[in-house]
Amino acid sequence: VYLLLTTVIWFHTCGVTEQEILLECCEAWSCTTNSNFDPPWTSGTDPCSGWYGIVCDSSGQVTRVYTNSSGITGTIPAALGNLSNLEGLYLYQNSLAGTIPAALGHLSNLEGLGLYQNSLTGTIPAALGNLSNLEYLVLYQNSLTGTLPAVLGTLSNLETLDLSQNSITGTIPEVRGNYSTSATLDL
Repeated sequence: VYLLLTTVIWFHTCGVTEQEILLECCEAWSCTTNSNFDPPWTSGTDPCSGWYGIVCDSSGQVTRVYTNSSGITGTIPAALGNLSNLEGLYLYQNSLAGTIPAALGHLSNLEGLGLYQNSLTGTIPAALGNLSNLEYLVLYQNSLTGTLPAVLGTLSNLETLDLSQNSITGTIPEVRGNYSTSATLDL
């Protein structure tokens, strides 16, 4: 009984697959009725077998999601923060609404986050400051408000930061780390 209970608890806390996470996104974005998702995301296939906008590494782990300019609507599911091998998340030029989930701050391998030209609202989550590998953060042309989290100044690998065409106020955080002269900042 103990082994069965432990197994059930493990499954509910740790056993969510990448496929299940992506299918949750598909449901949130109504991608099953979106002709841009070709080949479609379905429970009968592996995301690494050629799903639209999905890139996997040689070990079969999802590393990039490119559903930019795909006509998706809805919100960004917090479950995306559980794609532990994700290096790039590109959902720009769509009609996504709601807030940026703080759970994206769990994506420790993330190098690029492109959410620009959507209808996102709310503040920029301070949890994005956890993304120590982040090189590219582009959130322009949304309806984001509030101040720029000071913790973003600790992202020493950040080369491109574009928050223009939002309603961000306050001061630019002190920048720590080794920024190159080729870094891009657009506020």
